[in-house]
Amino acid sequence: MQHEEFSIDTKSWKDQDRMGDWFQTYPTQTQFWPLDPKPEEIFIEDIACSLSNMCRFTGHVKNFYSVCQHNILVSKLCSPENALAGLMHDVAEAYMNDISRPIKPFLPGFKEIENNILEMIFIKYGIEWPIPDEIHNIDRKLCITEAKELGHDITQWGEYGKTVPFDFKIEPLGPGESAPLFIHRFNELL
Repeated sequence: MQHEEFSIDTKSWKDQDRMGDWFQTYPTQTQFWPLDPKPEEIFIEDIACSLSNMCRFTGHVKNFYSVCQHNILVSKLCSPENALAGLMHDVAEAYMNDISRPIKPFLPGFKEIENNILEMIFIKYGIEWPIPDEIHNIDRKLCITEAKELGHDITQWGEYGKTVPFDFKIEPLGPGESAPLFIHRFNELL
């Protein structure tokens, strides 16, 4: 079977004043340039929708568990002064997805792009940059808790797996449940 060649005229997509190309967000239908983010193109509804549809651990879990729900939990485990930063600590993933930890060091520029988007989001919402150490510590402990709860054998995780997990059960929520909770938590913290 012969395939037809497929091409897209990207000139109509590009804006000569912006770096890279854009994609359209949902639900706001906004054009977003991941390599050239602007605060006016960032909306909490888009962030909540996207993160609620992304599964933690690149989907390697026994039950769907979203990045959105993870961020809500981090926020609730943080001190009040860091709760909003905790809620927003992974939101760059809404605009660029995440890459599993073993691959990230081999992608030059990835961390810079991620931090640029995240910093722009923090600026838009008046959150202090960089992310406080408290959030990194909670994120690590919650990661082990989630892994254990979602079917991973954390004894294989080396030093990282020796982190003592939180003592609570995780009840995974679907996208339709976690997105509104994320927006509610965001509004509560503002």
